[in-house]
Amino acid sequence: MARPPESTKTSLHQRLAARARERWPQLSGITVRYHYRASHDDYEKSVLPSGYPAGTPQEALDWACGLYPGDTTAWPDPPPTD
Repeated sequence: MARPPESTKTSLHQRLAARARERWPQLSGITVRYHYRASHDDYEKSVLPSGYPAGTPQEALDWACGLYPGDTTAWPDPPPTD
């Protein structure tokens, strides 16, 4: 897989940093990594809380912050907790 250009990496980091400041002020910062693991046969597709397999980077950040810190208010319709 081709590497994204530096301008794309910079733009993505800026968008995610802005979202983190807006929605997740408790985060001290964000780290953006660029990788693809399908070649190692351990890639697993994810589904965002919206129900779609793809979305904006900001939605992915909200998903991760809702999952790991446990703040499901980040999700439009939180999944039921059984």
